Amino acid sequence: CKRRAAQVIWFDFEALCGEQRAVADYIEIGRAHDAVLISAVPQFNVDREDPALRFVQMVDEFYDRQVKLVCSAAVPIIELYEGERLRAEFARGESRLIEMQSEDYLAREHHA
Repeated sequence: CKRRAAQVIWFDFEALCGEQRAVADYIEIGRAHDAVLISAVPQFNVDREDPALRFVQMVDEFYDRQVKLVCSAAVPIIELYEGERLRAEFARGESRLIEMQSEDYLAREHHA
């Protein structure tokens, strides 16, 4: 991680999703932190399918735990994925990312 403070942690995308990780890693991060910041989220293409899948798995886990997620990305949410293989999974991830910006979601309590 780049920085950590109380219930908040900051990762660079490559450290969090660019390397091999298990869903259990995202579960543990979501349990331990109310908010996660991720910098340098790239646009995903056919050459970045594995990191794209890990990103969606991470979003799913954070969504289920009501983690506040702040990302800086190369492109808007709806343009993050350019591939075809993970189109359905990424559509769900995009929907969740958009919902995670809502006042309703942000008002929810974190589920450790």
